[in-house]
Amino acid sequence: MVSYNSPNSKTKYRKEQSADGWYAEKKMLRQIHLGWAYEISQVSDPTLYPLLYERVKEQTGYYKIRAPFQSFGMRLLDNYASLMLMSTMPLQQSYVKFVLNPLVADRLRQINPQLEAKFNERLMVLERQYQQEVDVLGLRSTWHEALTHSAIGNSLYYFDWIEGKHRNYRLDEYVIDRDGVGTIQGICTRARVDYRNLPEETQKALYDTHKVQEDDEVDLYERVCIKSGSGDNLMYESYQEAEGVRIESTEGTWKKDELPWVPLRGRVRSGDSYGTGFMHIVRGNLRSVEGLAQLLLQGGAALAKVIFLVDESMGVYVKNIVDSPNCAVLPGRANAVSVVQSQKSVDLKFASEVMDKFIQDMYQAGMMFMPRDSERTPLGETEIMDRELQTGRAGFFTLIYEEGAKKVTNLMIAYLRHRKMFPNLDPLLGQVPALKGKFIVPRVLAGIDAIGRNQEAKRYLAFQQLFNQSWGGPTAPAWAHMFDPRSNVAGIAALAGIDPALYGIKTTEQISQDAQQQQQQQTAQIVGQQMTQSLGKIAEQRAALPATAGASNAR
Repeated sequence: MVSYNSPNSKTKYRKEQSADGWYAEKKMLRQIHLGWAYEISQVSDPTLYPLLYERVKEQTGYYKIRAPFQSFGMRLLDNYASLMLMSTMPLQQSYVKFVLNPLVADRLRQINPQLEAKFNERLMVLERQYQQEVDVLGLRSTWHEALTHSAIGNSLYYFDWIEGKHRNYRLDEYVIDRDGVGTIQGICTRARVDYRNLPEETQKALYDTHKVQEDDEVDLYERVCIKSGSGDNLMYESYQEAEGVRIESTEGTWKKDELPWVPLRGRVRSGDSYGTGFMHIVRGNLRSVEGLAQLLLQGGAALAKVIFLVDESMGVYVKNIVDSPNCAVLPGRANAVSVVQSQKSVDLKFASEVMDKFIQDMYQAGMMFMPRDSERTPLGETEIMDRELQTGRAGFFTLIYEEGAKKVTNLMIAYLRHRKMFPNLDPLLGQVPALKGKFIVPRVLAGIDAIGRNQEAKRYLAFQQLFNQSWGGPTAPAWAHMFDPRSNVAGIAALAGIDPALYGIKTTEQISQDAQQQQQQQTAQIVGQQMTQSLGKIAEQRAALPATAGASNAR
């Protein structure tokens, strides 16, 4: 299926259409997904898409948000978002590895193997700089918010790599249009802003056309559409518009890999511009648990209420019952006073058992491990169950990784280049002529159970242990010529995510300098010994000269 605004279709984007008109045209396709988002948020986290009660605001001046009767939906949502965060942008760990293009690496080995080691050392500096800037910018907070919204359905993550600003757009704040293969054709966001925050020329234009006053608020639209190109060479243009007035100072042009807007979705259906999230799978269970929790809460409150019935015709009066202290003695018959009982405890117990079954199903669907109820649960059983639960999110992780984490990595690289924080590789590139193309390839080291580099480090240690057991390890005489100790140590340091310089691990340049200095010292020592020997011989020869001269004179 090809949409009307696809680059391959006959009808191109109607760029003369205003941003608010395009937004109004596209938001109808968003309604069903927005309805699902509102429905799911009401049984999980109502603050994401709040349904506000205007009547309460009229009485008290504040909005009222309905709170769910259970907290399991919110815990399930937060657990999923936290798992995705730790799988794509873990804390205190280097999760992005920069490697050389395989063709470039092969060429470097042919020309000079030491150049590859120098490149890798510079790339390790880049990795540490990348990690430091992620912490400084605070990307994880807005990224976690975007992942939370993507669990419900859709979200739009925005990272301005020029100024370092980032935020998240809810589904009711933007519209998007894709073609049949998922390529972004257009995005438009809407925000309510104060009139005084607009540029002066825009304020004047709005006042002349719409008589907008200083205390008014206006709808600010920001539209993104295709400018030219196709495939990986697509170019996008963006601009802001307020009440039909285009703000020229906000116009910009972006490459496809550097587009600041990153739309996220949990599950995708071909031909659909939007998607559904993980919470959509358990939507029915959440609604059932919400209803059962409401039944248990209200039913339990009704059962806890105690009501006495008094038959005053039998000589027992209500006033005497009410005014009597504890352990009082009153005249009358016992059957004159009775207690109202609902006889619904069995029904509430059945409802509680059904709700527990729904929760257990969502535990498994939501990758939340709940161990077996027993006195002793083996550790192996716990690890196997935890791994099985984690593999259940592989499909969601794949889409978040492809459409989210990789693009954010490209934006961070653009940010580092723009701030001139990228390491200078020109001196090294000058030593490698006739090499063209993309030298550095970023790899996001995250996955189902690979938090940062931990999994890669485990694989390396497992290989080393197996190699040591089978063939005696890399220090064995038969294999010593195949392993470079320096690269081995540097690789382990990189997997651990540490700076080798802080732990006394020397770089290739330092090793070369030490070897050169040692060679110079050895040469100086040899020359010194030779000079000492030569001076000794000269001294012996001079000492023998007077004796020879005296003998000749005697003759």
